[in-house]
Amino acid sequence: GLQYFGWNFTKPLYQNIAFREALAHAIDRDEAILAAFGGEAYSIASYVPPSTWGFLEEQNEYAKEKFAYDPELSKQILDEAGIVDTNGDGIREFEGEEIVKQFAVFQSDEIKRLAETIQSQLVEVGIQLEVAQMESATQAEMLVACQQEFFIRAYGLNDATIVHSMVTPPNRNCWDDAEAQRLGNLVDSTMDPVERQKYVTELNNYMVDQVAFIPIF
Repeated sequence: GLQYFGWNFTKPLYQNIAFREALAHAIDRDEAILAAFGGEAYSIASYVPPSTWGFLEEQNEYAKEKFAYDPELSKQILDEAGIVDTNGDGIREFEGEEIVKQFAVFQSDEIKRLAETIQSQLVEVGIQLEVAQMESATQAEMLVACQQEFFIRAYGLNDATIVHSMVTPPNRNCWDDAEAQRLGNLVDSTMDPVERQKYVTELNNYMVDQVAFIPIF
C-alpha cells in the first residue's frame, strides 16, 4: 500500500496549481517517515507503488525531481501566486481567508506523528493544518461526500488499475480531469503489456505534473 497526502479538488484553493506545487516542495518525506516509523518505511514519490505491476524506477525519479523538498522554493511559488501573509501573523491568505485547514487522519500513533511532522513542515511556509484524528470509516464518508480539506489515506493493488481508480470520478480527491481519465482508460483497456506500460508511465507523469496528490511512503 501507498500512503499519500491529499486534498479536495472541488475547492478553489486546491484547484490552484501553484498552491499544489508549493505543497509538494514543502514536504520532506524522509523527515516525516523518520518521525513516524523510525525510518522503517519506504519513501515514494511516484503514484505507482513499487510492488505494483507497471512501476518503473524512472517514474519515481521523475516524481522525486518534480517534488524535491525545497521550502524556500515553496515560499517563492506562493509569493509569486499572490498567496501571501498580509497581516504578519505567519499564515498566508487565499481569497481573503487565512489558510487554516483541517487535516483528517486515522487514529494511529504512527500516522499522528506523520501528520504532525507534515503540519510542522507546512507551517514553515505559512500554511496551518489542524490535525483531526478519526475512525477510517468516518474519514471515508467525508471523502465520498467531498467534505474534506487535507487528509492522509492509502491505496494498493498488484496492478496499475489502482492508479486509474484514483483519477476516475467519484474519487477520494474529488478530482475530475479529462486527460487523467483518458490515460487511465488506456491503462485499463490496453492488452499489449509493452504498450500498457507506456500508458502507465504517461499517467503517472501527468499526475506528477498536475500534482494530483503527494505520495509519502
